[in-house]
Amino acid sequence: MSVFLRPITWLCFVVTVFANPLHSEQLNTTQWELNMVTYGQVICDLMSNPRTDYQTQLRSYDYDSLWVFYQIYNYTGDSRWLNCAKAARKFYRDEYLNKHEDDLASDKLFVHGLLQDHQFYNSQKTLKALETLLQESKRLANKLALASLDNTQEVAQALMVLVTMKDNANHSQEAQDKLLNAALGHVNAWTGLQSTHTFFPYRAGITAEALIFYEQNIGDPRIQTALKQLAQMMWANYWQESTRSFAYSSQSPESAPDLNQLIAPLYAWLGYKDKDLVSQERATQIFNGGVDYAWLMSGKHFNQNYRWSFSAVLWQLMTDERQPPQTPPPPYASPLPYNPPAPSAPTVTNDPISSVAANQGIPELATWEEHMLTYGRKNCEYINSNVSFDEKLISNYY
Repeated sequence: MSVFLRPITWLCFVVTVFANPLHSEQLNTTQWELNMVTYGQVICDLMSNPRTDYQTQLRSYDYDSLWVFYQIYNYTGDSRWLNCAKAARKFYRDEYLNKHEDDLASDKLFVHGLLQDHQFYNSQKTLKALETLLQESKRLANKLALASLDNTQEVAQALMVLVTMKDNANHSQEAQDKLLNAALGHVNAWTGLQSTHTFFPYRAGITAEALIFYEQNIGDPRIQTALKQLAQMMWANYWQESTRSFAYSSQSPESAPDLNQLIAPLYAWLGYKDKDLVSQERATQIFNGGVDYAWLMSGKHFNQNYRWSFSAVLWQLMTDERQPPQTPPPPYASPLPYNPPAPSAPTVTNDPISSVAANQGIPELATWEEHMLTYGRKNCEYINSNVSFDEKLISNYY
């Protein structure tokens, strides 16, 4: 029985971003990669530690750490991230879903990591977990107030589950259509100013992610036009040039760079689809603002920054006019054996620090230098912030 679509189109690959003279700013993939391996290891260690309590594990998994770790593995070729993925899988599949099979939280339907896991290992346990998400998503489609702008994230996640499980025997076309129309209705409400409801740009980014996922794997002529209008509205009303981020919400104008990477891929996709340099330039600004200013020391924040930003990097590369037209290869063309051998690929692509350390024969130097630059920058920003003198003294002296 066929369970999934022809390989679900989503994941990104090892890329090199070339400078384009038409753009005033280039993707800061060097720092993005450095943050990825530095903070990713912190989150991995936390989730792998048997002493980490359940609630901390749940917060660390939020936004699909299993998918994040698999994407890091695919990007770097470093097998240590497969061990991180196993720790995340153990928590979400074997603990959380088993414990809450009949009462899943409607905002915890994380399908992409499980999909990648099943396509790597062809695991019946993972297939059962995916079918659990499918049943819950079908239930939400019939129970949830789909039109409500309070439920946009739940609708988006459930839609991605239905698309992923399109060929499963228990799939519901009716539920999928309901969720698609609800997600498009949310975009229309936001762009048509039909509601005084509080608007959250990052939630709009999650809805955009679901609609793009639908467009890539099934297709609907309404999606691209709707998302173009959404991107224009968000940029005009919520982008803050001074902070290089969007406002947190229509009611809370403070900047939210931690959430940039949930939004940047929308603009990168529009740039790729339309060969639109304006959207591409905006995607770069959003991406770099997140790289420079996001806080990554919790699993939730780290996952928010890396669950979808690999796609932004790939779409930016494919939009670059210096690159020939290309069709991305299937992301899961070669399933791995259940115990994958350690690959020989370099740990981090385009990372001069690790390269220098490796050439000197001092592997520990790479981690030391990564920490020096990452935490040194964070501490510098803190010292130069508006925090009171007493707080700075306590934090930096004692």
